[in-house]
Order: sequence, then structure tokens, then C-alpha cells
Amino acid sequence: MSSFARLPAWIALVATLARPAGATERDVARGLADAERAYQGVDFDAAYAKASAALSAGGGTREQVARLAVLLGTSAAALGKEDEARKAFLIALAIAPEEKLDQTLSPKIRSPYLEAQGFFRSRTDRLTLDVHPSREGDRISVRVVDPATLLSRLVLHVKPEGESTYRELPAPADATARFRVPDDARDRGFSYFVTGLDAHDNVLVSVGSEDDPVRIRRESAPTKPGPRLHPTTPVVDSGRSYVLPVTFAVLGVGAAATGAVFHVKREQAAATWNGTGCERPGATRIAQCGMVDDARRKDETAAIVSYAAAGALLGASLVTLVAFGPANREAAPESARASCGVTGSAVLCSGSF
Repeated sequence: MSSFARLPAWIALVATLARPAGATERDVARGLADAERAYQGVDFDAAYAKASAALSAGGGTREQVARLAVLLGTSAAALGKEDEARKAFLIALAIAPEEKLDQTLSPKIRSPYLEAQGFFRSRTDRLTLDVHPSREGDRISVRVVDPATLLSRLVLHVKPEGESTYRELPAPADATARFRVPDDARDRGFSYFVTGLDAHDNVLVSVGSEDDPVRIRRESAPTKPGPRLHPTTPVVDSGRSYVLPVTFAVLGVGAAATGAVFHVKREQAAATWNGTGCERPGATRIAQCGMVDDARRKDETAAIVSYAAAGALLGASLVTLVAFGPANREAAPESARASCGVTGSAVLCSGSF
């Protein structure tokens, strides 16, 4: 994933200042419409060029960027640009995890999509911004979760009570960003929302929006922080139990190996499906190699399920190692506790370790 590495913070900010004003949402909409027309006309060269230009122009909303990324990924895959297709599908799935490709598309096009899908299914984290205003209302902290390193910078949009426009406060998309709220906004109360942008200033993730911001009212802001809690009872480890983490790890490795087997079988079936043996004159490809295509689809589904199970099990192994490793702990204060639970195929934890 080195191609997704972020620029150093100062380089990203300088590049942003040096770049001319980005496209408006209407400009992006026109570019998206042009790319859609080219795609519907099966003109992959034009679809690739239009989608790439619209994304590079910047200023797109999350919905626009997600669709442009699908068009770019599909056309790039059709043109044999597999790396670009994979990157585009990563963007699309980071924004819209439910995004699906047409099942009738050829394996050549679907393969980069499935790789991007497998990347996210093997993880329990997604592209998110965890936003927390301070108790005093003078600072806003943003924790960035960006597994594919797609973000370039964050922008805090602040509007003091009584004003009609938002002020934009930028910051690099580091793991944790802290914004200082302007004094007049803090004193009067304010509305805010946060956006995460790519290198072209397209919106990939947001908390709140201009139409639905988060509101901080002055009268509700505490004037004095409460006392901090400190541990009063020592935590004692009398040995760790590794049975559960090891069990999850072994099952995860087994699921990954199963996925690899089905993946190989799927590639073999795809090679047959795309080969000359299914292109004899006088009959359609489906009529000649329908059973091969059915086998390819089943192996593809089995591989995805196995990889997803492997990711969930290996993630559960890590979580249980950290959360439940100590075999005997005395009580710790509430602020030092953590709780975990299973949701779907993911293990989610809250609290602090």
C-alpha cells in the first residue's frame, strides 16, 4: 500500500495553497455525467479520461467521488490498468462499503474490485473520523481512522452564532488532529462540521455537514473541568491465558488457507472462461462454458467468505490477546476498563486498555 502513503504535512499544505481554486460541485456533476455517458456507450478510453479528470479537478462530494471511483476503476480494469483500478475501487469501497459491481462483468474487470473488497473485509476498521469537542468548548480533537491512507488533510468548518458563513480551519490528516476554536466562536457558541479530503480536495468522509452541523451552545458549555480519575487499586497480573487468542489465530490461518485454495480454483476457472476454448463459432460462450462460469462464481464467493472469516478471526485473536490476556486482574477504576462484543463478523471494543 505504499502508493497510498501520505505526503508530509507541510508539503500537503503547500500543495493545497499553490493549487488553483478547485472545481465546483456543479463542475464535478458535469464531469460525472460525461463519464457515465462514455461508460454506457462502452467507450472505456473516454470513461477513464472523463472520470480521472473529474476526480483530479477536485471539489466532489462523497457520493460523486464514490461513483466516479467506480467508473474509473471499471474503465481502468477494462484497459488493463490493474493498479489504477485497484486504487479506484479502494476509494469507492472506503466511501461506500455496500458498492457492488455487475455480476455479468468479466473476471478481468472484477478482479481488482475483489482485491479491494478483500482488503476491507480482512479488517475491522473503516474510514472514519472520531470527533470530540473539549469540555471547555475551546478545542476540537479528531481521531482519524484511515486504513488505506486515502486522506490528505482535514478541515474544521466553524460558524459562530449570529454569522452566516463558515470559517475553514485546515490541518494535516494525522492520526489525531487538534483544532483551536476561535475565541469569538467559543464565547458565543458555534456550529461546526469536519471533512476529510483527498489530495485533490474531494470529500471522502465527514462528520456533520453544512446543512446538518453539530451545535455547541455557550450556555451548555462547562466552565470548569471536572476532577480527573486516577487508579487507586493496583492491577495485578498472575499470568496470561493464551488459549482463546491462539484458538482464534489457528482458525483464522485455516480460513485464510481455505480462501487461497478457492482463489486458485477461481483463477483457473476464469482462465478457462476467458480462453479460446469457450469462443468456438456456432454457440454463445455461456452455452459452451456455462458450467465453468458457474464454478468460477461459486469459487469466487467461497474465497471471499473464507478471507472475510480469516480477517475476523485474526482480528478477534488480537483483540482477545490484548483485552482478555491477563488471567487474574483485580478491579480497576471505571476509566481504565474496556468492554468488547461481537457484532456481525467483527469484534468491537470500547473503553481504554
